[in-house]
Amino acid sequence: KTTTKTEIKKNEAELEKSKLQKETVELIDYWKTKWEKSMGKKPTITSWPRYIKQAKPLVKVIGSARMKILCDAYFITFDDQLIKSNGWSLGLFLCDSIINKLNMKY
Repeated sequence: KTTTKTEIKKNEAELEKSKLQKETVELIDYWKTKWEKSMGKKPTITSWPRYIKQAKPLVKVIGSARMKILCDAYFITFDDQLIKSNGWSLGLFLCDSIINKLNMKY
């Protein structure tokens, strides 16, 4: 059986989708590790699917490596009190306004 161009494109799209999912989960795990090192405790992650959905477009547009750099900048730049007092800091980090500020500064 030969593979058609449509099947090839479908397979490539599935691989790309899988890669994006993997990179998004890696970013959230990276953020979680940074939080634990900075705060000395585990973060409150209320909804993995929601954060993955929120992070996926950012990873797709900005890229996984750049998002990790912005994650580092987030923990350096923002006041620890803001981060510590907010158990949903991952949601804050993934806000477009925060990412845009960090992206322009770093």
